[in-house]
Amino acid sequence: MSLVSCYAAHAADAPLKPHQITRRSTGARDVQIDIEFCGVCHTDIHYAKNDWGRSNYPVVPGHEIIGTVRSLGHDVSDLQVGQRVAVGCSCGFDLRSANRRLLPHC
Repeated sequence: MSLVSCYAAHAADAPLKPHQITRRSTGARDVQIDIEFCGVCHTDIHYAKNDWGRSNYPVVPGHEIIGTVRSLGHDVSDLQVGQRVAVGCSCGFDLRSANRRLLPHC
């Protein structure tokens, strides 16, 4: 487990402020990334402002990232430590969310 510095919203009407979170240890299928750049999109703002009524505070926005692989779980074989990687906004597709017009949640 490690302590990580970030920015978080602590309430729907509050600005982002410095925060720290505890990250779990890297699991067998996990990739730990040293984040260098982070995109904040409208979905992050909706969560920070609790526009959908389901935010759990504190909220740490930013789910589109670029960074360097720091460590790999033992089941990860297609990446290398030190490799530059990016994580986009869509990692899968959930038809239940799409059918409810919640496309950012797919």
